[in-house]
Amino acid sequence: QVARSGLLRNKMASFQSDEQRALARRINDFALVQARQHYRFDRESDWAGDHWPTVKELLETNGDDCDGLDLIAYQLLQEFGFSQQELYRAIVKRDRDGANHMVTLWFESRDDPWVLDATGAVSMKMRKFSDLPGWTPTVVFNENEQFSVAERPHGSFSLARD
Repeated sequence: QVARSGLLRNKMASFQSDEQRALARRINDFALVQARQHYRFDRESDWAGDHWPTVKELLETNGDDCDGLDLIAYQLLQEFGFSQQELYRAIVKRDRDGANHMVTLWFESRDDPWVLDATGAVSMKMRKFSDLPGWTPTVVFNENEQFSVAERPHGSFSLARD
């Protein structure tokens, strides 16, 4: 019996992980549908001059571009109990043309986060960042922390506190 110790704990942890991923996928799917209905083109091409709305502003204005609509997934993940230490927003750059985009990152594991993209510019499905070649994170942040990004082989990256 001692050899089986921990088996139930492992089963419960596996069940929790599976359910958490399923919920995150449903949230991403919901955000994609809502973003199609509430997307507003941003005329501001310079990120430095672009206003990033709060959740309150997003709801009051009933829409935004990627940097506001990204809050749909980010906020819902928090409201469904995902840890704030695991959730970040990220500016990612498309390598071929330098276009910027905002996504939510869920660090289920520290070395390869899940990407939730409300507008679908990076991916129409929740995917691991390493499965999205051609995109480079430039800034990763949440309400409490901001990181610069160091690329590593195979599409992964590491974070360094700013």
